[in-house]
Amino acid sequence: MKVLMIILSFFMMTWVVSSGSAAKKEMADLVFLNGVVWTANPEQPRAEAVAIKGEKILAVGSAAVLQELIGKETEVIDLKGKLLLPGFIDSHTHFLDGGFALSRVQL
Repeated sequence: MKVLMIILSFFMMTWVVSSGSAAKKEMADLVFLNGVVWTANPEQPRAEAVAIKGEKILAVGSAAVLQELIGKETEVIDLKGKLLLPGFIDSHTHFLDGGFALSRVQL
């Protein structure tokens, strides 16, 4: 019986600790608000806010919903209705040089 009580206590303490940590929300490092965000997602082509943590996008949606991701350390940028686009990578190449590079050994 004593062993059963110890095991039960252990599981109860584990549950309390894990539920407390689950309640903590991850705060964004950077939030863009009040803009026109083109998402490139057919399910949600436009939004008005983006929250970022490090190099990861935490959330895309309405400014009202993303307000809860703003903490004391969060930098907030008001886009004032301006357009925000995803990053583009220029895959610039000169076709002759690029073509010849494909026929060489890459060391």
